[in-house]
This record gives sequence, C-alpha cells and structure tokens, in this order.
Amino acid sequence: AVQLLIPLLLYGFLPADQMGRLEGALTIVMLGALIGSLGLGEALVQNRQVTEIHFNSSFWTCLVVGCAITLLLIAGASQIGHLLLWPNPSELQSVLVPLSLLIPLASVSGIFRARLSRKLLFRPMAVAEIVSVLSYAVVVIALLPRYGLWSPIAGAVVREAALLVSLCISARWLPRLSCSLASLKDLVSFGLHFTGARSVNFLNS
Repeated sequence: AVQLLIPLLLYGFLPADQMGRLEGALTIVMLGALIGSLGLGEALVQNRQVTEIHFNSSFWTCLVVGCAITLLLIAGASQIGHLLLWPNPSELQSVLVPLSLLIPLASVSGIFRARLSRKLLFRPMAVAEIVSVLSYAVVVIALLPRYGLWSPIAGAVVREAALLVSLCISARWLPRLSCSLASLKDLVSFGLHFTGARSVNFLNS
C-alpha cells in the first residue's frame, strides 16, 4: 500500500518534468545496480557447495564492481544525457549523480539475501523489505514540502541503506576480508548468465 501511495503523492506534488527526470535517472541506476550484483546472490543460492569463502569473495567483488559503476555514472552523467537525447542533460545529471550512490548498497544486498534464502528465512527478508519501504516513506513525507525533488532522491538512498542494514542484522553475518578467485569461478558463470538475461529483459521493458 505504501509503495502505491508514495508515487501518487509525488506525482501530485512535483511537476511532471521533475518526475520525468527522477524516473529517467532511476531507470539508469536500477540497470547499474542489476549489473553490479553480477548475479552472485542468485548463484550462491543455486550452488549447493558454497562455503564462507564464496560469500566473502562475492561480497567484496560486488562492492568493488558497484563502486566502479557508480564512479563511471558520476563521470559520464552529462554524456548519458546527451546519448539519451535529453532536452537538458545537466538536469538529468543533477539527479543521476546522487541517485547513483545507492548502486554499491544494492549490489551487495543480494549476498545477505542469499544467506537468508539458503536457510529458508523468508520472514526476515519480508521484514527487511517493509523496513526499507517505510524508511523511504518517512523521508519522502518529511522532506517533500521543503525540498521537493530532493526528497525522493534522498528517500531512495535511505531505502537501499535501510534494506541492507536490515538484511545484515537478519542474516547475522558480516564479511571477512578475504577473497578467492577459485571461489568466484564456481559462481561467476551462472551469475553472469543470470545477469545477462535479466539485463536484456530490463532493457526490453
């Protein structure tokens, strides 16, 4: 219900051109987050032989890739606007840059979700989703009257951070500073095929 009502509130309060900027930037960021996850969360669920080193390696790999995609988006934000034939590329850039900060958070969330999925702990995952949505709603409602378009931008980043923290608490796990290329090889084939299929479907949509 909250997910349905907040967009209605935003479309009723913000001008159409600002919502167009937000939706356009969100589409690009969602694709970046999809690529940044590399499908490793799904691969961790699919592979029956995973160990702690697989989870640690996947976490750090997704974090590095997510940060790299964020830096690329920040550096090329104005060029993306020109590529998409945006009427005023600087307007898209002003929204895309702050929104891109959620990509590293989204990239690693799947690793914690995979730990919960392997143990069939679906209720904690649902609770984490609810916490993230409510956090988004609180930020948007609190900031919207004064800050306008910046309220859903801040809300989106807070929502992703709240989801990550909630999943981390539910999974009762933190990654250790270790990474193994051999462990990644066990996962990357399935993960990249999964990511490729989802990316094609996303772009098609």
